[in-house]
Amino acid sequence: MFRTILFPVVVALLPVAASAQVNPPTHAPIIEEPPLPGVVQGCGFYSVLGSARSLSDAFTLQDTLGAIGSGAHDNRSIPQFRDGYYSVTYGPFANEALAADKVSEWRDRVPDAHVKYGCVDGVPGQASALPISRGHYVREGTLCDNAPNAAIRVYDGAGISGSATRDCTLDVTEVDGPLYGGTNTCTDTYDGQRSASALSVRVLSANRFRLAENGRIEGDYRLCREG
Repeated sequence: MFRTILFPVVVALLPVAASAQVNPPTHAPIIEEPPLPGVVQGCGFYSVLGSARSLSDAFTLQDTLGAIGSGAHDNRSIPQFRDGYYSVTYGPFANEALAADKVSEWRDRVPDAHVKYGCVDGVPGQASALPISRGHYVREGTLCDNAPNAAIRVYDGAGISGSATRDCTLDVTEVDGPLYGGTNTCTDTYDGQRSASALSVRVLSANRFRLAENGRIEGDYRLCREG
């Protein structure tokens, strides 16, 4: 005859953890701090991403950024509340837009604020001549799969090429709000010769731009496919 022996069960009561610490919202890709003098290396254009505990502090961040953002678009987000913080963005900025002392200046005004930096094109370490998506564009009013050669442009992050050019490099020398001007140097597809033209690009959105070459308006272009 077997006798069942019951052993007392000891239940360990673990202390209830205090409420988890609220971390500021994250944005990817992130560069924590720009190297002096405030340039994010390998990123042609970037946004400043900030978050603050209060709505008034969030607007203070935006106002201060607007005051110091040389060569920047007036492109700011409405503060969004998430994870206990108001998250704001401001950009895109050119490489020389923010100096380290200016970043410290507005960060010191809001001690509880958090500052991060990220490439506009979403690819850290890869420069972009323009704050637009890489890919194949066609002139507005034409079809993506049936556009004439003259209505096709390709932006690869370095420059804008057409149907008869390749390996283009755009040297941006002037930025006025959404308008970017400079010299676009390309290789001719047929004879392999390099030639340069004056290019003016007005950024209409991340996937649209207005192009003028050597003073002649080429029209508005829209993205058909990325790549």
